[in-house]
Amino acid sequence: MRVGGLDDSATSADVARALARAGGCGVNEIRVGTVRKSPRGLSSVWTQCSVEAANAAVRSGGVLVG
Repeated sequence: MRVGGLDDSATSADVARALARAGGCGVNEIRVGTVRKSPRGLSSVWTQCSVEAANAAVRSGGVLVG
């Protein structure tokens, strides 16, 4: 799952914690890639997690990082 709209201060660890919180799973169940900046100025990162955690995060309205 791609998580976008991140500012420059967001780290992979921040994304993992936020996704775990929103998805109702442990941080150790989530794999997060390198945060990359887009030409528009915001960053994004690819993540891997269970389908249940991804669906829970989407149903909650998104992932708030930070």
